[in-house]
Amino acid sequence: MKSSVKNILIPVIVLIIITFASGLLLSVVNQFTTVSDEELEARTIKKVNEVYECTEGFEKIDYKLNNDVQNNISYFYKAKDGKNVYVVVANGSGGYGGNVEMYVVFQGKEIIKIAKGSNKETPGVSDNALSENYFERFYGIDVTKIDGFTLNGVEDNSVDGVSGATYTSTGVLNAVSNASKYYKSYVLEVLG
Repeated sequence: MKSSVKNILIPVIVLIIITFASGLLLSVVNQFTTVSDEELEARTIKKVNEVYECTEGFEKIDYKLNNDVQNNISYFYKAKDGKNVYVVVANGSGGYGGNVEMYVVFQGKEIIKIAKGSNKETPGVSDNALSENYFERFYGIDVTKIDGFTLNGVEDNSVDGVSGATYTSTGVLNAVSNASKYYKSYVLEVLG
């Protein structure tokens, strides 16, 4: 009987030691690989500066909506150059690889620039939907007069998708729509 208890206890103790050591190693690795909120925001500001160059920098704006659009907005910045330029970092669902992150630049009531952020779309297939040629379809539209964008329609807010990259086109469109709805709300509520 003593030997059967010993045969059970030894593997249990070994498993406990392995579990403890694994947990300890994972926590150490996590300490070195976790990106702090400050580092994440610094990376975002760097990307925002690549999208819209502003030597005076950007001011983070804390503006909250009480709806589903807010959940898809990562950051909101105002350029400090006095040109009334805002950058919204937004996510759009529906991409082939999941959410598509976009940097959408507004001046006045219009989109003036769009750049891709992080995404898991298939290179080659998604390239046309993540290109400046596709983004230009959103430029110059007064976002205060529409409620987001639609894909392949005839309305003023309709944008044609990219053949062969429908999912990516949808993700881009949803991200730009989310950014536009967010910015529209800010313009109408705060700027008047």
